[in-house]
Amino acid sequence: MTEEMHNRRFAIGALSGIAGVAALSRLAQAGPLNPPPGPIAPTGRTVQEIYDKIARSEMGLAEPRIPVQSLPGSATALHVISEPGSYYLTGNIQGVAGKNGIEITTNDVSLDLSAFLLRGAPGSLAGIAAPSGVNAVQVLRGIIRGWGSHGVALTGGEAHLIQEVTTRDNQGHGFTGYGILLARCVARDNRLEGFDIDGGIAMQCEALSNSGNGITMDQGTIAQCFAIGNGFAGLYSNGGTLIERSNAVQNNVGIRVASGCVVRECAALDNFETGISLWDFCNQAIGNSVLGRSCGTEGRGIYVEDSGNNLVLANRVRAHVPYQIAPGNSHGPIVNVAGVGDITSVPNANHPWANFIY
Repeated sequence: MTEEMHNRRFAIGALSGIAGVAALSRLAQAGPLNPPPGPIAPTGRTVQEIYDKIARSEMGLAEPRIPVQSLPGSATALHVISEPGSYYLTGNIQGVAGKNGIEITTNDVSLDLSAFLLRGAPGSLAGIAAPSGVNAVQVLRGIIRGWGSHGVALTGGEAHLIQEVTTRDNQGHGFTGYGILLARCVARDNRLEGFDIDGGIAMQCEALSNSGNGITMDQGTIAQCFAIGNGFAGLYSNGGTLIERSNAVQNNVGIRVASGCVVRECAALDNFETGISLWDFCNQAIGNSVLGRSCGTEGRGIYVEDSGNNLVLANRVRAHVPYQIAPGNSHGPIVNVAGVGDITSVPNANHPWANFIY
């Protein structure tokens, strides 16, 4: 390195050092380093000051939702929700004779049961009730048990939602109404039907040991549901309903539909009388699995009762009477593969619409 280059680098380094010192000097002049005289004190608000800014009621800290127990009752209900809004329980509710637990008389209500219990009494009415014409009611997360009428009765209107609610031991239906989406709900040991719904959807619901049907749905959808040990049909429809990917076990009849219904990819197992019954016209049973009582030595598998243009395709059945199909209906080939080993040697076993007996 030449002496000239060395001198140039030294000059650049010196200038950089001078610039850095000047910058630090300016920062140092931005404010005093010493604190002001007197004791050091916080500059923000204390927790108590923030707490004191929160509104409170007699029941504790206030929140946007309204506690149901703060609402007055009426001649027919312990508590009446008469204004749109969001409501919640702060504890269990004990029913009395001659009254509903909660009565909803207005549209656009969200009711969170907060995992509490609405417990009925002899002679009481419904746990939760809304009259005809009330729309858009949500009922969430709780148990409704032992009421003298229905567990939840949304008897009119539409656009209702019931989610994660259990009804049991009620003298009427567990759930009844129109235009309801039910998700992950349970109906058990109700005196009439577990679910009695028009124009609705039941998804991932369970109906257990109800005296009538487990789930009755007209003009709607039943999907991924379970019906076990109900007094008549596990899953039932008078018409216009899709029933898919659902299980019916140990009911009197597993699945029974009247007209214009589709039953597909369901399992009907160990039901006492019939696995799947199409008892009127224009129904379809496609891709279902049916096993009769005592490993298929008792009962009927798929029973098409009337001459009504029903269609039966690609089902698998083992029962005492596997298929009983009245004239005037249509079906894929019925192929008996019971005990044959490799079924590919059986005629029509590779048919895409084959109904198997095994």
